[in-house]
Amino acid sequence: MKLTHVRIVGTGLIGTSIGLALAKRGISVDVDDASEKNAKLARDLIGTNASHAIPELVIVATPPQSVLAQLKEEFEANPQAI
Repeated sequence: MKLTHVRIVGTGLIGTSIGLALAKRGISVDVDDASEKNAKLARDLIGTNASHAIPELVIVATPPQSVLAQLKEEFEANPQAI
């Protein structure tokens, strides 16, 4: 399976770094964060086009205490994604 679109939730050091690496390989990246300021900075760095395409992969890069809730939310919103 060739990835074409990935969604990253959490735009701290890890999430943004993953987004940069994926974008460098030509993969479309959509990012989200509880902080719109952080999300905007990550979008500017990564160069996301905010296409809101259906992701094949969702990466949750949030603080440990919020991972479970975020996984549930993302699974409901994107059941087709890994």
